[in-house]
Amino acid sequence: MKLKLIISLLLLLSAYQSMACSCALGTLEERIKRSPEIFVGKVIRVEPCWQKESDYNFLYHRTIFQVEKIYKGQVFPTEIVVHDPDSGSCGISFDQDSVYLIFTEYAPWLNETSLTTGDCSGTANVNSTFGKEAIRKLDKLAGEIELITTMSADRLYNVIWKGESFFFTEEREKLLMDYLEISKLKKELLSNCVTNSDYPKSDSAGLSTWNYVPDNVYAKYEIDEKGQLSEVAIEREIDKDCQKKAVDFVKKLHPWKPATIRGIAVKSYGFYDVPFPEVKER
Repeated sequence: MKLKLIISLLLLLSAYQSMACSCALGTLEERIKRSPEIFVGKVIRVEPCWQKESDYNFLYHRTIFQVEKIYKGQVFPTEIVVHDPDSGSCGISFDQDSVYLIFTEYAPWLNETSLTTGDCSGTANVNSTFGKEAIRKLDKLAGEIELITTMSADRLYNVIWKGESFFFTEEREKLLMDYLEISKLKKELLSNCVTNSDYPKSDSAGLSTWNYVPDNVYAKYEIDEKGQLSEVAIEREIDKDCQKKAVDFVKKLHPWKPATIRGIAVKSYGFYDVPFPEVKER
């Protein structure tokens, strides 16, 4: 009976993963290049629509935005963006009166001039972590955004975006520390810690929470252009002593190979799964 239950759960998980959105978001530079229009807009109205596709009807939304700031393209004061509202198929939904940074693409499935967006476009609420970061970088790019297709990597990353930190890169930062050294460090610093058993539903970046590993925590770290770890922060509150040990553990992880974009070493950040030992629920 227990084996059947485990198999059923695995099949359910497999089915869920097959339905989940999977796409390569790409770097901010890539998103800017492929977007005909980029703007900040407030949602005025969301209209459900139906599109005939062969022998079935396809539901999509027409969202009308009041444009507050233009970054790229010939954007009207009021813009209409069509999109799939189903996040499982990499669509996106918008909340009434909320403000978003919109990266657009053309929607050939509707017509040649309609604009669309989705989870894979880079669109985000302006108050989200990724929204704030993208807006800050777009503001720095300012009037040179139309030149980005011919701009050198050196100017973009060593001048305009110098000192900025990136989550999406071409080559991720890489920990070069030996596995045995990591295991030894884990035993030295983390073996006596018992973390809280509850885990929040989501973090500010909208990342997965992995509720089935309640005794692990994620440490946000930053690696600079030279491969030096510069910042470590725990993503949820835990016992203060364990929190300090988790930070000390991540700080002792070295050496790192820095992330790169177009061959340029850049500052980057990520989330390290701190491997606290498993404990029984209290």
